[in-house]
Amino acid sequence: MEFDMKDNKVHGNAGCNIFNSTVVLDDQDISSITINPAATTMMACPDMEIEDAILKAMGNVKGVKAGQSENEMLLVDADGNVLMVLSKTNWIEMKKYMYLCLAALSIGIFCFL
Repeated sequence: MEFDMKDNKVHGNAGCNIFNSTVVLDDQDISSITINPAATTMMACPDMEIEDAILKAMGNVKGVKAGQSENEMLLVDADGNVLMVLSKTNWIEMKKYMYLCLAALSIGIFCFL
């Protein structure tokens, strides 16, 4: 998931399909962020459950919090419940990380790239 805050856009891959959306910020609350419904490609994939969960979670995002390091941020719902943990990834290490995520997904753990 890649944010372009200059243009208030977000782009990424939800597991199978690529998505594009816009984000809304609140000038009165710097931790507030809303991700608008995303436009996605429409590839058919064998297991759409993970993608559906990611897109549903994106629709429930209402805020952002700091993570456990400077390279991590948490996307939360209106009650502050963590929906996604996003980590900056070194593109050189991405391939190795993707294999780890695929292994984690096979046992029910979400990874967001």
